[in-house]
Amino acid sequence: MNYSALNRTVSAQDAFTNLNRPQALKMQKPAAVKSIDEEPETPPVKSDIVILADSRSASHEQVQRLNETRRHIITESYSKFKNGGVTHSLMVFIRMFAENPQYKNIWPQFRQITDSSLISSDQLRNHARVYFGGMNQIIEMMNAGNETEFRNCIRRMARSHAKFVVHKNHVMDMLPEFLHVISACGTEVTEPVRDAWFTLFDVIGNLLSKPKS
Repeated sequence: MNYSALNRTVSAQDAFTNLNRPQALKMQKPAAVKSIDEEPETPPVKSDIVILADSRSASHEQVQRLNETRRHIITESYSKFKNGGVTHSLMVFIRMFAENPQYKNIWPQFRQITDSSLISSDQLRNHARVYFGGMNQIIEMMNAGNETEFRNCIRRMARSHAKFVVHKNHVMDMLPEFLHVISACGTEVTEPVRDAWFTLFDVIGNLLSKPKS
């Protein structure tokens, strides 16, 4: 994969060409964007749903699925991704929005940005930076030896997504794009690697909101 697509001087059109990705977002010359929203408005969570991350028992049950073998695989396969920093995280989002351009409406800071300007926007790069920080925290806490703190970390992650009405399908739709970038970093995506990352994404997805019974 040609990572020059993330060079800020390269056009959005060229970025999609380099990614070998369907041009689901019709990219033109990037328009001027607004400054980064430091504190985006937090939408209220609907009263007819329940956030499973609020349940300690549900969180405990889910996190137990991340056994020692899966944790080792996740840690090892993440190392090359981590070396690329925010650039690799940005690539994940570029690919996801190419496949699912409607997902940009989930985040308030993206809604006023045209599709043609999104991949070159400061807002998307800033969001990729937050994503990278969150992923690093998950990996570090997963290996810190304190299961209570790790569960709390996963619960916070799930809550922070649930408040924007992010559902499990949104999380799982990011998985193939994440694995593609992992592979492009030079890590072989074997079945155990796929299983380990699927489990982590599935755990987070299962702790998001669902309709009240």
